[in-house]
Amino acid sequence: MYDISFVIPVSCKVVEDHPNMCAWAGGARVKRVDYSERLQFFKQYGLINIKDAKVKIFLLVGDENISDVEEEWDCDVEVIRDNSTYGCQRVCANKVHHFYASLTERRINESRWFMQVDDDSITNVNDLVNRLDSDYDYLDKYNISNINPFSDMYLSEYSPIFFKVIKETSYRDLISDKSTRRDIPHGWENTIFSNGALMHFISNPNNKYILEKTLLSEKLFPGDMLVPLCAALCDIPFYEVDYLEYRPYFSRLVNKEIFHIHYIYREIGHISQMRLSKLLVEK
Repeated sequence: MYDISFVIPVSCKVVEDHPNMCAWAGGARVKRVDYSERLQFFKQYGLINIKDAKVKIFLLVGDENISDVEEEWDCDVEVIRDNSTYGCQRVCANKVHHFYASLTERRINESRWFMQVDDDSITNVNDLVNRLDSDYDYLDKYNISNINPFSDMYLSEYSPIFFKVIKETSYRDLISDKSTRRDIPHGWENTIFSNGALMHFISNPNNKYILEKTLLSEKLFPGDMLVPLCAALCDIPFYEVDYLEYRPYFSRLVNKEIFHIHYIYREIGHISQMRLSKLLVEK
C-alpha cells in the first residue's frame, strides 16, 4: 500500500493570454504559460524529501498526447486518460472530475492518503506523510486543506451551472443561494483525502452524478473546488490546517514550517535557480 498518492492534472498546451492574475506577486499577469515546461518543472521540484515514503502519482492527461509523460519520476506513475476532455480553459476541471467520478474501491485501497495538487506547486512529501499519520487515522473520513481567497464568494455566483446541477440531487436541502465556502467549508488545489473519506465519497451516488453531469457542460467549472465541496456535502468533515499554503511562501517551505506551496509561476520569476537549488538537497 502506498503512503500517499498525488492526483495531478497535466497538459502540454500553450496559453498565450493566461486568464489568471498572480495576486501573490503584486498583481503581475502571467502573459504566457507553456504547460509542458510546468510539467518538467514539477518532475524536478514538485515532490521533494520523499525519502522512504511510498508514493504514487496519477497523471491526468485527458485526451492529450504528452511525450515522455511517464519518464523521469522518482516514484510510481499511472497515466489516466479521458477522451471526453476538451477546451484548454477547462482542461483541469474535466480531468479532475473524470478521475474522481471513475474512482473504484480497488484504486482507493492502493493508498492511505490522496492529495490533489497542481503542476505549479511544491510538496515536502515525507514530512507531510509523517504529520498526517501522527494526527489522523487514514481509515476515518478526513477532508484536509486550508482556507482560500474565495471563501466569502457565493457558491451560486462562482459556479452557477454546478448550482443548477446540485439542485437535481438530495444535496439541494444543504445549500442555498447565499451559501459561501465559509458556510460549507471545503478545500481546493491542495486538498488531502483519507482512504476512508474516498470510500465514503464513492458510496454516495450524488457525487458521481454531479461530476459526470458537469463533464457534459461547455462552461467553466472550479475544477479543484467542486470535488472537495461534494465531499463536504456528503458528510466528510473538513479540517483546516496551517501547513498547506496556497501562496508561494518558499522560505517557510525550506524551513519546514509548511509542507506545501502553490502558484509557483516561473514565468514571472517567483523562484530563482539559486533558490531552487536548495530544494535539491531535500531530494
